[in-house]
Amino acid sequence: MFAFGKNKELLKKLETYFGVVRETLKTLEEAISYCLDNGLDQHFHTLAVRTHQHESQADDIRRSIEQDLYKKSLLPESRQDLFGIIEVIDRIPNCGESIVNMIISQRMVPDKCIKKELLELIKVSTETSEYVLEAAIYCFNKASNDKVSELNRKVDDNETLGDHLEFKMVEKIFDSKLGTGQKILQRDLIVLCGDICDLCEHAMDLITITSIKRQI
Repeated sequence: MFAFGKNKELLKKLETYFGVVRETLKTLEEAISYCLDNGLDQHFHTLAVRTHQHESQADDIRRSIEQDLYKKSLLPESRQDLFGIIEVIDRIPNCGESIVNMIISQRMVPDKCIKKELLELIKVSTETSEYVLEAAIYCFNKASNDKVSELNRKVDDNETLGDHLEFKMVEKIFDSKLGTGQKILQRDLIVLCGDICDLCEHAMDLITITSIKRQI
């Protein structure tokens, strides 16, 4: 089995990658908060561009990590496990970019009636992503399963909370006086925002399984 901790250069690259994932979600959170208060002005577009830049940087680092992994003497199953985790984690910043792109392309500011829940959902999503990144480091370093299990429980709790917030927002939108078309667009945005927690849960499932396998 391969452990990132035995290759300092690769571990450093992974930590850099995770740092960029964090920056993507941090910028997304800032962009959504700003959009709710100020609409689609130039500063929001600047934040959207910054989100895209972070996501693009994450893609570049992720590809470099994958190339490095191919150079290692790994069992096919080990390589598949590691690639699978990184691939799902990489979809998290992709989702953040998709959210700001949807807002810009459809000229759609999230409705004020969901402001509180939407900000909470984005905050929960950022927190959940942090749990996943922390668990991945423990897993890749072949650390104790106890810590991974603890983080898994936190991810599961947050995913449940995310589902609740998503349902509440959709309910508010369809109780509002918005036109049918706007209701559908707002619903689609809410669902996309909720996808971050879903991706975190998927990544955490893979991390948990891999962590168990690596302790055998």
